[in-house]
Amino acid sequence: MTPRQLSRWRYKCAVRAWYDAYKAESRCAECGCNDPDKLQFHHRNSKTKEVNIARLVHESHSVASILKEIRKCVILYETCHAKAHGFSDAYELRAARKEEVATDG
Repeated sequence: MTPRQLSRWRYKCAVRAWYDAYKAESRCAECGCNDPDKLQFHHRNSKTKEVNIARLVHESHSVASILKEIRKCVILYETCHAKAHGFSDAYELRAARKEEVATDG
């Protein structure tokens, strides 16, 4: 691994660690759940959504740009998030998203 690759890898790890800590300190705005693996970001207004939070983290964008997008969101437990989109549970929401991706491609 070159020094540049090592530096990039460390940066990616730092962004992911920050994100994990952020979610670990968060709770669902609806039910109060605090399981970071089940918490999701729901954009209050879909028209202001620029990009998915998970994509920003995965692509190692700056913490400032991630926070900018997070400020447009409310944190919800996966079931509460599904209900906010009109689905009965998280499985229905995931299925709808998969179908949406399949029709976009």
